Amino acid sequence: MEITMLPKDCISHIISFTSLRDACSFSMVSPFLRSAADSDAVWECFLPPDYKEILSKTALASSMDSMSKKELYFHLCQHPVVIDNGNLSFGIDRESGKKCYMLGARRLHIIWGDTQTYWQWISLPDSRFSEVAELMEVWWLHIFGQLETKVLSLDTTYVAYFVYKFAESRYGFQEKPVELEVYFEGQEVHGGTRCLFLDTPIDMPQMSHLRRDGWMEIEMGVKLRPQKLSELNSDTVMRMSRSNRNEEEEQKERPYKKNALTFTSFFTARTRVYTADESRACFIADMYLRRGILKHWISFRQVHEFSWNMDRKNMVGLKRVRNHSAIYIYIIIYSYRKYHSLFFWFLFPEKENQRKMEITKLPEECISRIISFTSPRDACRSALVCALFRSAMDSDLVWRKFLPHDYHQILSNSLQPSLMDSLSMKQLFVQLSHHPVLVDDGNMSFAIDKNSGKKCYLMGARRLAIIWGSSPQYWQWISLRSSRFSEVAELRHVWWFEIKGRIETNILSLQTTYAVYFVYKLRWHRYQFHEKPVTVQVNFEGDDEIHGEGYGSREVLLGPPENGNMQLPCGVYRGEGWMEVESGEFFNDGGEGHGVVAFSLMETDNYTCKFGLIVEGIELRPNAG
Repeated sequence: MEITMLPKDCISHIISFTSLRDACSFSMVSPFLRSAADSDAVWECFLPPDYKEILSKTALASSMDSMSKKELYFHLCQHPVVIDNGNLSFGIDRESGKKCYMLGARRLHIIWGDTQTYWQWISLPDSRFSEVAELMEVWWLHIFGQLETKVLSLDTTYVAYFVYKFAESRYGFQEKPVELEVYFEGQEVHGGTRCLFLDTPIDMPQMSHLRRDGWMEIEMGVKLRPQKLSELNSDTVMRMSRSNRNEEEEQKERPYKKNALTFTSFFTARTRVYTADESRACFIADMYLRRGILKHWISFRQVHEFSWNMDRKNMVGLKRVRNHSAIYIYIIIYSYRKYHSLFFWFLFPEKENQRKMEITKLPEECISRIISFTSPRDACRSALVCALFRSAMDSDLVWRKFLPHDYHQILSNSLQPSLMDSLSMKQLFVQLSHHPVLVDDGNMSFAIDKNSGKKCYLMGARRLAIIWGSSPQYWQWISLRSSRFSEVAELRHVWWFEIKGRIETNILSLQTTYAVYFVYKLRWHRYQFHEKPVTVQVNFEGDDEIHGEGYGSREVLLGPPENGNMQLPCGVYRGEGWMEVESGEFFNDGGEGHGVVAFSLMETDNYTCKFGLIVEGIELRPNAG
């Protein structure tokens, strides 16, 4: 029976169980098989199973129905689509149909990425993303990201690449390698840390590659299975250097076929300073195939004996390199087959006394950079060390790091925008920690915590929702010299006492536990607040879960009880005649689900009249605990 006598749908079903390459080969046999191989039934199987769900959120969704599955397949191979609000691109591998993802710069965590002094966000016509990050100047380069494996193709080995390009003016990437690593969260790093030059020096093999889109890429992921040096004896090494064996014999005797070596891809030695008692690093790389490298940790004596007891008949050359980290690197080149070379890198230290340096010999700007990675409290302590440290600590470079990253925008919209022009960064920090400024048309104040530099906000009474607050018979609005706001709310008398407020968490400091305080005064002539508890509550809008002891509702007393029985939390004095009582606390993790925090005070016993309370507002500040 001829295969062409089978129904076309049957042949398409058979081809769908083959590979992409086989399907393309079938289409060259005959017009009938070409028609079967080009059918949607075949190419639907080569596309990822969830491709419809992925593309439904892209601009390609509208044109997906008008394309055949084969056209869609090759479109995704050559033209990745942007998803995740434009921060992630999706494509498929041409050979296998496996998913490919590229995380845009906006989806990565770039240290100081929001600080214009160090990074700026620009648009480039050759980028698939609307914005890319351009490095202006940093001493600390740290970029990290994460991706859930459930979005990737199953049973697939993935390789991670760092994609970048250089501006016309660049510095520092030929002098020092960068550290790259790929690992599963919660597990040890797979393959260790790779140290690579993004801008390869002229005397070293090229480590990055030019992509078709004009960008550079460098491989981040590497898998290593290092063995003990005792397993790599001299006979094994000599077998690696012989060239008079045929290919089949060499394949049998190569050490990495016996799990003595596992080759991956070439990278440079990570520079470190060693002492005579520490282990040394031995790096072995196949320079012709550029397939890999092995790293052994061995003693100083073993390195010395291993490097010089080898037969030198096949040694091509010896290179001695002095790098910037006070390490001598010996590179021994051995011939391997006709066109192969093996590089053996051995690291030897200088004497300990040749590496010592007084910290005071560092440039003042360098010391300022170091201090900027501490806390405001530690920075002030460092000023006691010496005059150089005091000068370095006072620099704007240090105190700009301690200020909130968006302080300029906040102050420009405040009632004192000129505050930034006349003060140094340190003076501005101290000013904001002791003298809050009014924002939001004078209805809210902004300050910073002096110990951490975190943001503090006090929402004035005018920014709160006070039940019957606009009825003069229940509440009246007055001015007090002791208040930072132009108006405060005085309670005349109510039976139903209820005050609510809300604030968006995106204006607060991230990864911070905030405490919420109700700020008020009590008149001498007051009623019910010393014996009737008030219910206070703090929660995220739309979130009914309980987040710790301070989250949710509880009862407090605004005035001290007359009998002195302090069974409930009670208000305390905070200065200028004002009192405060803690309403609760919450943790601002910056997550999408926690966008607004709501807080309230309530006492709704209709049988008791309440009066004699003055409300200044509700304050949010970092929890000192």
